[in-house]
Amino acid sequence: MKSEINNLINKIKNSQYFNVTLDLYQPIPFNGVVPFDIKIKGDIATFKVLAENYDQAEQKVFEYLKELRNES
Repeated sequence: MKSEINNLINKIKNSQYFNVTLDLYQPIPFNGVVPFDIKIKGDIATFKVLAENYDQAEQKVFEYLKELRNES
């Protein structure tokens, strides 16, 4: 249990914000709580994501968008 807590604390310490920018080729049905800050200008969306690295941030955005599309 103690090592799990330490791992979580280290993840938080090592996290930072990353901007993930995507071209919105189709409308996104935003419903409910959005777990990121999002700026949309035209067809370009920029997601501000807290993660340990850029790849993890990008993966979080892709998973979120997949969930949204499956709900609609």
